[in-house]
Amino acid sequence: MPIRLAPLLALCALAPLGCAAGVLPPSRTEVGTAVIARGGQPQSGVRVTTGAHLASGQLRRDGSFDVGAGYVFERVQAGGGPGARSLALGSGAPVDEAEPLDHQDSHGLYVEAAHVIQRASAHRSWLGARGELLRQAGPDGERSAAGLYARLAWEVFGSGEGAGAAGDGCGFGAGFMYGTFGLGLFLESGARWTEGEETAFVAIGGLSLRMPLLGGLVVDFCRWC
Repeated sequence: MPIRLAPLLALCALAPLGCAAGVLPPSRTEVGTAVIARGGQPQSGVRVTTGAHLASGQLRRDGSFDVGAGYVFERVQAGGGPGARSLALGSGAPVDEAEPLDHQDSHGLYVEAAHVIQRASAHRSWLGARGELLRQAGPDGERSAAGLYARLAWEVFGSGEGAGAAGDGCGFGAGFMYGTFGLGLFLESGARWTEGEETAFVAIGGLSLRMPLLGGLVVDFCRWC
């Protein structure tokens, strides 16, 4: 954080009723589609991941490594066939066929490491691996799951740093940024092991957004006028 912003943050701490401040770590957020194939019953759905990433907090355009960790949320269609019906039954009581279980949510944590395999002035490609630990919700309670995937990604990117402040007689604001912006595509494939089920093949694809370290504050003196 630029040193010249420290006094402003101190002022903000002394005036909480007229101030808003925040810092976002260097991050990468992804939205995509997942297909999970297990025992001839494929499931598909959406996933969102977001986490802190080393490459997002660097100015170097020749950096070759990225490591990150963060949060995963996934929602897929409930599988059809006997497996899905056993989930719907839960305790074994009869279930109304008109109200089947229509989706299944999972959430958890991931870690990832990747290396640049191709680079140009404004775009680059990554090859890496990602592991995740999930908790999967269902009518019969939560189950644990673990996944391990190979990953190929491409992004356009740019880096920069800056800080500034502006104000008038009623208040002021200040902010800073440091790191890399990026927009790209990714593909992943691998295996998932879920408690009480056979191993599944997983394929994932989608869009990624890389953001640098960001921070700022706003002080409103009008609250005391």
